Amino acid sequence: MRAIILAGGYAKRMGQVAAELPKSLLPIAGRPAIDYILDKLGEIAPDKILLTTNVKFKDIFESYLISRPSMNVELVVERSRSEEEKLGAVRALAELAPTLECDDYLVICDDNIFAQGTR
Repeated sequence: MRAIILAGGYAKRMGQVAAELPKSLLPIAGRPAIDYILDKLGEIAPDKILLTTNVKFKDIFESYLISRPSMNVELVVERSRSEEEKLGAVRALAELAPTLECDDYLVICDDNIFAQGTR
Protein backbone atom coordinates (compact mmCIF):
# COMPACT_ATOMS: atom_id res chain seq x y z
CA MET A 1 0.00 0.00 0.00
CA ARG A 2 1.04 3.59 -0.68
CA ALA A 3 -0.27 6.90 0.60
CA ILE A 4 -0.88 10.26 -1.04
CA ILE A 5 -1.05 13.43 1.03
CA LEU A 6 -2.68 16.29 -0.87
CA ALA A 7 -1.05 19.58 0.12
CA GLY A 8 -1.49 21.71 -2.99
CA GLY A 9 -3.78 24.40 -1.59
CA TYR A 10 -3.02 27.99 -0.68
CA ALA A 11 -5.16 28.38 2.49
CA LYS A 12 -6.67 31.59 1.14
CA ARG A 13 -9.50 31.54 3.69
CA MET A 14 -6.92 31.60 6.50
CA GLY A 15 -5.64 35.00 5.41
CA GLN A 16 -2.23 36.10 6.66
CA VAL A 17 -1.89 33.12 9.02
CA ALA A 18 -0.98 30.91 6.06
CA ALA A 19 0.28 33.46 3.56
CA GLU A 20 3.87 32.18 3.60
CA LEU A 21 3.45 28.75 5.18
CA PRO A 22 1.21 25.91 3.98
CA LYS A 23 -1.63 24.87 6.30
CA SER A 24 -0.09 21.52 7.01
CA LEU A 25 3.07 23.13 8.38
CA LEU A 26 1.22 25.44 10.75
CA PRO A 27 1.83 24.38 14.35
CA ILE A 28 -0.79 22.53 16.37
CA ALA A 29 0.22 21.84 19.97
CA GLY A 30 3.80 22.79 19.08
CA ARG A 31 4.18 20.56 16.02
CA PRO A 32 3.42 21.00 12.33
CA ALA A 33 -0.03 19.59 11.57
CA ILE A 34 1.39 17.19 9.00
CA ASP A 35 3.51 15.53 11.72
CA TYR A 36 0.34 13.99 13.11
CA ILE A 37 -0.58 12.56 9.70
CA LEU A 38 2.91 11.16 9.16
CA ASP A 39 2.92 9.64 12.64
CA LYS A 40 -0.35 7.82 11.89
CA LEU A 41 0.95 6.68 8.51
CA GLY A 42 4.06 5.38 10.26
CA GLU A 43 1.81 3.04 12.25
CA ILE A 44 0.58 1.35 9.07
CA ALA A 45 3.94 1.60 7.26
CA PRO A 46 2.99 2.28 3.64
CA ASP A 47 5.60 1.34 1.06
CA LYS A 48 5.79 4.95 -0.06
CA ILE A 49 4.18 8.28 0.77
CA LEU A 50 3.65 10.85 -1.98
CA LEU A 51 3.25 14.41 -0.75
CA THR A 52 1.79 16.67 -3.42
CA THR A 53 2.25 20.42 -3.22
CA ASN A 54 2.53 23.46 -5.46
CA VAL A 55 5.52 25.40 -6.76
CA LYS A 56 5.06 28.17 -4.16
CA PHE A 57 5.55 25.81 -1.19
CA LYS A 58 8.01 23.36 -2.80
CA ASP A 59 11.12 24.66 -1.01
CA ILE A 60 9.37 24.83 2.37
CA PHE A 61 8.24 21.21 2.09
CA GLU A 62 11.71 20.10 0.94
CA SER A 63 13.20 21.69 4.06
CA TYR A 64 10.55 20.11 6.25
CA LEU A 65 11.12 16.63 4.80
CA ILE A 66 14.80 16.83 5.71
CA SER A 67 13.63 16.81 9.34
CA ARG A 68 11.72 13.52 8.73
CA PRO A 69 14.43 11.35 7.10
CA SER A 70 13.02 8.09 8.48
CA MET A 71 9.81 8.45 6.47
CA ASN A 72 9.76 7.31 2.84
CA VAL A 73 8.19 10.52 1.51
CA GLU A 74 8.48 11.65 -2.09
CA LEU A 75 7.57 15.25 -2.90
CA VAL A 76 5.48 15.69 -6.05
CA VAL A 77 5.22 19.30 -7.23
CA GLU A 78 2.18 20.58 -9.15
CA ARG A 79 2.66 23.43 -11.60
CA SER A 80 0.44 25.99 -9.85
CA ARG A 81 1.89 29.13 -8.29
CA SER A 82 -1.28 30.84 -7.03
CA GLU A 83 -4.81 30.24 -5.76
CA GLU A 84 -6.19 31.01 -9.22
CA GLU A 85 -4.05 28.28 -10.83
CA LYS A 86 -4.46 25.55 -8.21
CA LEU A 87 -5.65 22.17 -9.39
CA GLY A 88 -7.91 21.17 -6.53
CA ALA A 89 -7.96 17.67 -5.07
CA VAL A 90 -9.69 15.85 -7.92
CA ARG A 91 -7.61 17.38 -10.73
CA ALA A 92 -4.42 16.92 -8.72
CA LEU A 93 -5.19 13.20 -8.38
CA ALA A 94 -6.18 12.96 -12.05
CA GLU A 95 -2.84 14.44 -13.14
CA LEU A 96 -0.92 12.23 -10.72
CA ALA A 97 -2.75 8.99 -11.64
CA PRO A 98 -0.84 8.18 -14.88
CA THR A 99 2.45 8.26 -12.98
CA LEU A 100 1.34 5.95 -10.15
CA GLU A 101 2.43 2.35 -9.82
CA CYS A 102 -0.29 -0.26 -9.58
CA ASP A 103 -1.07 -0.57 -5.86
CA ASP A 104 -3.64 0.32 -3.23
CA TYR A 105 -3.57 4.01 -2.22
CA LEU A 106 -4.73 5.84 0.88
CA VAL A 107 -5.47 9.49 0.02
CA ILE A 108 -5.36 12.06 2.82
CA CYS A 109 -5.82 15.83 2.75
CA ASP A 110 -2.98 17.67 4.48
CA ASP A 111 -5.23 19.63 6.83
CA ASN A 112 -6.95 16.62 8.39
CA ILE A 113 -5.82 15.41 11.78
CA PHE A 114 -7.31 12.25 13.16
CA ALA A 115 -6.88 10.37 16.40
CA GLN A 116 -8.04 7.02 17.61
CA GLY A 117 -9.90 6.47 20.86
CA THR A 118 -10.03 10.07 22.08
CA ARG A 119 -13.05 11.99 23.26
